[in-house]
Amino acid sequence: MKTLNLFIEFIKTYDGIGNKAKLTNLAVKEFNLTKDRTVYYCNSFAFR
Repeated sequence: MKTLNLFIEFIKTYDGIGNKAKLTNLAVKEFNLTKDRTVYYCNSFAFR
């Protein structure tokens, strides 16, 4: 759950970025996320 909270706070810091692709790339790098079709995931959580 801690990682998910860190993810939420990370996303909040980029509020207003206006570019979903850029935000996704930043999150992938920060949390070492893997993409499988339309889902990104790590050991702690997944999102679409």
